[in-house]
Amino acid sequence: MHDKGNEENLFDRVDFKASEKNTVNVNFQFTRSWFQTPNSYDAQYATAWSGLVVDNGGLGPNGSLVGPTDQRSQIKTVDISPTLTRLLNNNTVLTFGGWMRRDGYNYDPSGNPFADFNQTFSSRRLARIAL
Repeated sequence: MHDKGNEENLFDRVDFKASEKNTVNVNFQFTRSWFQTPNSYDAQYATAWSGLVVDNGGLGPNGSLVGPTDQRSQIKTVDISPTLTRLLNNNTVLTFGGWMRRDGYNYDPSGNPFADFNQTFSSRRLARIAL
């Protein structure tokens, strides 16, 4: 039913003790997910060319069978969060941390442009940084 997909995650943490009073930690994460946009039961073999716009038996303007939609999406996320910890004295610790995340989303329409009714290619990116 056109609903396959997968996901991969990678996480790592690096700790570095620069001196007796200073420690640096860095967390890194990468996630990638790929999935097909599921077709509904009634749209699995229906297209704009078999009743929605015209009723010509599912043939596109070039005379070939259009077939169902085959839309896919992919999301990639990268997270990096470094932290510096400094021991000031026996009673006081100073911690300074940052965080950066970048998300990328790609949408791929069906290989046959006549299978997607009013769909276009899309790619979006979003980055956030915090201290």
